[in-house]
Amino acid sequence: MRMLCCTFLLILSGCVSQPVVEPRLGNQDYSDEPVGIFIIPVFGAKTSLVAELEKRLQEQHGVRVKTTTEMGLDAKHFDKQHKQFIVEEIAKSGEIIAEKLRASSNSNAPAIIIIPGDMNSADFSLRFLFSKHFFKPRLTVMSLARIDPVSFGEPPNSGLMLDRATKLVNKALGYHLYGYEASSDLGSVMYGPIMGLDDLDSVNQWYK
Repeated sequence: MRMLCCTFLLILSGCVSQPVVEPRLGNQDYSDEPVGIFIIPVFGAKTSLVAELEKRLQEQHGVRVKTTTEMGLDAKHFDKQHKQFIVEEIAKSGEIIAEKLRASSNSNAPAIIIIPGDMNSADFSLRFLFSKHFFKPRLTVMSLARIDPVSFGEPPNSGLMLDRATKLVNKALGYHLYGYEASSDLGSVMYGPIMGLDDLDSVNQWYK
């Protein structure tokens, strides 16, 4: 008799409706803090470097840095004769993305576009460009090609490359975020013009 009662209770408990668990979407801890800097990596940019750069900028500037998915490339972005990316064409495509990011994030944050290859202006009046600033759209295009020791037959050095990238981006943010002007003081990251790696390596990482 006791066994029958236990069996009945087990059957009865199985008939009781279980509480409905509401579905939970992933990444509930995603930050909705206002964006202070947008990073737009172009396809092929080193993801590990971009991630470290994002972390460093957040620590240095005390703002949220948002990195997008990779921006694609078209034939118009590259000059086959000079084997260099055309910075103005990259900027045009990047500006469209930046405006969408600003609208969706309710932020007027400056955008940094990071490309993996060598870069120049459309008139090819210089040998290359480390970066170029566009003030009306608050946007800078920066190349990784000439700050990578591997490009010059040297061993990889991620720390050195990160330091160089930080200087280039901080100079861009000096213009776009803080309204600073170029400086002739090597003690300031706003020093210019940067004519080569010797100049870049001599410049301080911060403002003065």
